Amino acid sequence: MRKKLVASGDSFTAGLTPKDKNGKMIIDIGGKSINPSFPLWPELLGEMLNMDVINLGLSGTGNEYIYNSLIDNLSTIDNIGLTVSCWSSHDRWDFNFPQACKTLRIDPNNFEHWLYTGWPERVKSKYKPVVDSMLEKNMVSSEYNFFKSLRWYHAYQNFCEVNNISYLQCSAILGGSGSANVKNNVKSMMLDHPIFYQIKEDNFIGWPIFNSLGGFNMDDKIGDNRVSEEDYHPNAKGHKIMADILYKHYKRNYD
Repeated sequence: MRKKLVASGDSFTAGLTPKDKNGKMIIDIGGKSINPSFPLWPELLGEMLNMDVINLGLSGTGNEYIYNSLIDNLSTIDNIGLTVSCWSSHDRWDFNFPQACKTLRIDPNNFEHWLYTGWPERVKSKYKPVVDSMLEKNMVSSEYNFFKSLRWYHAYQNFCEVNNISYLQCSAILGGSGSANVKNNVKSMMLDHPIFYQIKEDNFIGWPIFNSLGGFNMDDKIGDNRVSEEDYHPNAKGHKIMADILYKHYKRNYD
């Protein structure tokens, strides 16, 4: 029986859900959203490793969803050969909105985020009051939210090691604040945070994710290999680049 590759992430892992001319999501017969026609990095990596793929990724999601989806499934799946967490940006907040998008992007330093610019009016009218209320009551901090993600990185690492599961993690996109000062604050605060020094660089590809600290995100490695000028997501070659990077680190760590 082949081992399983269990992956989770945002649209860099799950792909985007295409829509028809009326804006309705295209769903296949089994009820699953159809990803791009080309194979995504989990499929490519699964072929390289001769493993069956379980892709838990969800487009637009945040790091809380990514962490929860992995822990819930790694606790029940047998015969795991490798798990990979491809983290999203830390300014995404995951909520329980029934039958709707469960992730909002909330950044007090950048009000022109996609909730206000990219969503249909019917969606904005539903979620905008939530975001406005949180910002008005000063409930949102870019720095605080980044350190929530840092703790999820560490908790995922610990779960895998305690349960003797081969694992890798990486960052798809840095995202975050529209303010350079906040980004600098996050970097300087991260260097003083005790968890920063407990993240294992051999298993976290590109750690510590900030270019100025010598790290990188998968977004940095993709270069110009995008779906289009309007769509920054990785194209077929971009997913191949991601799969190759992950394969190289797997072979170095576990082969």
